[in-house]
Amino acid sequence: MGAKQKLIGYANQGVLIAVTTAAFSVLTVTRFRIAGFVLAALALAAIARRGRRSFGRVVGLTLLLTAGLLAAYYRAVPGATAALVITGVLLVGMIASQPILADLSTETGMRAANLPGYRSSAKTLVPMRLLNLGYLGLVGLTGIFAVAKWNAWPLVAVTVIGAAVTGAVGIQALRARVRGGNAEKRIRTALEKFQPEFAVHFSAPDHTEYHLEMWRAYFERIGRNWVIITREPSPFTKLAAASAASGVPVVYCVNQEQLDEAVVPSLRAVFYVNNGMKNCHVVRYTNLTHIFVGHGDSEKPAGYNPVAGMYTRIFVPGQASIDRYHAHGVAIPTERFDIIGRPQAEGVDVVTTPVRDLDHHTVLYSTTWTSHHDDGNHCSLPVGTKIVQSLLDRGATVIFRPHPYVAKSPVSRRQAATIDQLLAADAAKTGRAHKFGPEATKTMSLVDCVNAADALITDVSGVVTEALYSLKPLALTNMLGESGAAYASSFPLSKAAYVIDAEASNIDDVVTELLDTDSLVDARRALKTHYLGAFPPDRYADGFLDAARGYIG
Repeated sequence: MGAKQKLIGYANQGVLIAVTTAAFSVLTVTRFRIAGFVLAALALAAIARRGRRSFGRVVGLTLLLTAGLLAAYYRAVPGATAALVITGVLLVGMIASQPILADLSTETGMRAANLPGYRSSAKTLVPMRLLNLGYLGLVGLTGIFAVAKWNAWPLVAVTVIGAAVTGAVGIQALRARVRGGNAEKRIRTALEKFQPEFAVHFSAPDHTEYHLEMWRAYFERIGRNWVIITREPSPFTKLAAASAASGVPVVYCVNQEQLDEAVVPSLRAVFYVNNGMKNCHVVRYTNLTHIFVGHGDSEKPAGYNPVAGMYTRIFVPGQASIDRYHAHGVAIPTERFDIIGRPQAEGVDVVTTPVRDLDHHTVLYSTTWTSHHDDGNHCSLPVGTKIVQSLLDRGATVIFRPHPYVAKSPVSRRQAATIDQLLAADAAKTGRAHKFGPEATKTMSLVDCVNAADALITDVSGVVTEALYSLKPLALTNMLGESGAAYASSFPLSKAAYVIDAEASNIDDVVTELLDTDSLVDARRALKTHYLGAFPPDRYADGFLDAARGYIG
């Protein structure tokens, strides 16, 4: 989160505190009851909205608001003392218990899903989010009773029911926590019966599951029992849901001891789809073959990360990947690499008609994200509207597919939204069927987008390698502003691509090359095998499948 977003968060929190404090003050020390109730309603709505992310952070504010409403109720109905004391005690107890219940209801140990012979002992009587919203509802109901000056005993009855549900949830969560202590042994027993022959270790931030999903079909085609081992709770939930149909077990391990339980004797190999920091926790098992496959081959620094040296084997699409490591001084012996092609490209259609002979052109514009480091920021979104406008001026239909991580940056998100708006406006004006937004990023796969296009514009990223398989005209952005020779040295694949400079000042000339001249068609053919291996098109994925089976045994 950037400094600006943090300041906005602090400001929102300050406003919430101010409104809640004002509501309490007005309700308890003034006669402006209606104004106090209005402020209380606003505060309650803000607490409910913020509570979607964390109820524990707003417990104090909720208690303060409850105290103010009860005080106002007492002033409005002085004879309701006993009922209000009971209501207050129960409400305070329920609200104050929120952090404890949340902690008890969160599984902290080893978990498994889709694992034959294993059934989780964790059950939730009422989801915590629903329970917490119920507490806020009771606070709001207290305000309504106070405004209407109703008899407080019906409110007591409702609050008693809420307290009973809270107690039942607490007891259930406590029992589940006590029983959960033997989950590791039960999961171990079920895994030994299932006998997985290989595992995929996945450790990455939320919303990064696509790293694994792009390989799922190929792991399935290996034809052996396999298991996904993940290290973070949110990916565990998502991967478990995605694996339910195929029945692939997903195991969540918090620590090293739980990994020891997950690594059963039947395992022969572990695959890694990224360089997650926790991968080293598994590489220590020297009896296993550790295979790095990554989630896309590119000429960015991630494409020659020295960390790859810790794996037993490194699967790469072609000789160009091995050369890239060595060119950057990463001294991994050549014999530890396996050239297996890029199986995800097997569905890519290879061009047969010269682009200049087409009556109409569709161009895929695919961007990468901004990266955590300036020297890895190849994102062209800052000049994206200029690129897209040039394509529109040529009468092209555009497929706009930004990297999933673009959503994490407010600036990039706005830049992408501007391009979406530009395409929507042009579609309304011309009737051209541009594809953007969820249609291009979720409904269509990358292969679908490549196949639907006649030419491609992309940043330095893994998209380039798969696009090369199609042999379609290709343009690369040079967002670091390197000189021609330096750029070609850093990104050799640019020798087969038309290069767009950092300001996109040459975009019109590049579009002419892409859609009319295409002088680099022979260069693309020459580099295709170097980057993607020499596997038969009808059995292209066999390069991966045969190599994987060889190490699994």
